[in-house]
Amino acid sequence: GFTAQPTAAGRSHFADLDFSAFPPILGYNKVAARKECPVLLTVPQTGDPLVATGAFGQGRVLAYMSDPAPHWGCNFVFWEQYATFWLTCLTQIL
Repeated sequence: GFTAQPTAAGRSHFADLDFSAFPPILGYNKVAARKECPVLLTVPQTGDPLVATGAFGQGRVLAYMSDPAPHWGCNFVFWEQYATFWLTCLTQIL
């Protein structure tokens, strides 16, 4: 499995979450970071982006490269901070 680690850009956004307790995810979509899209979380085992945000026109987007449900995220959905994680993600795009 893979874990998550906040980047320098993501530390302040995810300051209330304990990533040492982040359960392993079983997979993720491998993507390349875009210069204009801050990466907030990486997969420390590979350095790949796990969460990134962006602004396009008048819209904002947050991309999570794994599965928020019981497939790759079968352990993730049982994390005590699962709901806080998603609420924090939503605040990044609002």
